[in-house]
Amino acid sequence: MTVPPFIRKAGARWRLRLDGEPDHLFDLSQHDAALRARRLADDGIDRAVISLSTPLGIEGLPADEAEPLLESYHAGVLELGEPFAAWASTRLRSPDPRSD
Repeated sequence: MTVPPFIRKAGARWRLRLDGEPDHLFDLSQHDAALRARRLADDGIDRAVISLSTPLGIEGLPADEAEPLLESYHAGVLELGEPFAAWASTRLRSPDPRSD
């Protein structure tokens, strides 16, 4: 896939590409849930709310594409357990339900 958004391996790191944004390189190991939970505890933080990134555009996809991704996002965050919580995300809907 060459059309953003996408994530691709880039050497020892990963590259996130979003439409209209500079590429973001990151080390996936720094996003390990157990490591993040320990860091939160060390910093005296008892809750971390995870939000789906709006620039990914998932909320704006057609229902048949968005719903499985949104369900996976919510299930994945819930699976993490404490101290993590999900900031709810929903698909953008037309104000006219007949057009959806």
